[in-house]
Amino acid sequence: HTPTGEFQARRAILNFPMGVLQNNLVKFSPALPPDFMEAVHSVGIAVVHKIATLCKEVFWPQDMTMLRTHFPDAPVFYPGTAGKSPSLTCLIGGAEARRQLQNTEQEMLAQHLERICSMFGESARSVITMMRTRRWNKRDLSRTAFTVTPTGKESARAKLMEPIGGGVIWFVGEACIDN
Repeated sequence: HTPTGEFQARRAILNFPMGVLQNNLVKFSPALPPDFMEAVHSVGIAVVHKIATLCKEVFWPQDMTMLRTHFPDAPVFYPGTAGKSPSLTCLIGGAEARRQLQNTEQEMLAQHLERICSMFGESARSVITMMRTRRWNKRDLSRTAFTVTPTGKESARAKLMEPIGGGVIWFVGEACIDN
């Protein structure tokens, strides 16, 4: 059942983020088999935040392709463009990303601006036109950035790829790739 109604089908190919399934945000009737749900809960969820910064002009070295910083909460910056605007994308992952789940988006963006100014100088502040963050683990329709396979749980992905109910339900997507 959804806000737009209940869906019924003889067969279904479904692609849900693992965070949605792990948090029981979708209900199935009849319930999904226990061994399938065990596999769902065996797959790990990576915590990653993405902060995109749009600028009027480039303030970083022109030949920079990636910048790994000394800051524990912003290990990697990637320059690029968004439309015609120069952009700088920061990825925060791992334990530091988990810690930052406590911060508001405004707090994260303020810290990000201070990081940029400490690396590139205060003049960077005047050319930044926009900053946005994506915290996939906080989004109701995602609850995850991507999945990881914990040691000893390698069989979980294979279980996720198996059809359910004699081929009535098939799950597809990133978590179903056996890597």
